Amino acid sequence: MKNRHICLAMLMLGASSLAFAQSDCSAIQDSDQRAYCNAREGLGQCESISDGNLAAICRAELEGGSCYFIKDNDQRAYCFGRQGDDSDCSSISDSELRSQCYALAKRRRR
Repeated sequence: MKNRHICLAMLMLGASSLAFAQSDCSAIQDSDQRAYCNAREGLGQCESISDGNLAAICRAELEGGSCYFIKDNDQRAYCFGRQGDDSDCSSISDSELRSQCYALAKRRRR
């Protein structure tokens, strides 16, 4: 019986965190970042983002768009890594982002 209560509590916690995550976008001050968050949650579209670079990232991530349109070099390399191509990961200046790039590319190729 105790295991059932634990399982039920975990399910309820998961459902409440999902609801919190979906409502979290509204707390973001920057309108482009909020639109990007909404698009990632399935509550909006990349077209509503006015910042060209962020819109390109959004389209590449969520709509199968090309990484080539991303102007920021690190973000473009990261985008390619997310798609399985780690050839540009080494050019990423931020070490944490570079590590994530390699990990995502490796996972994608599996």
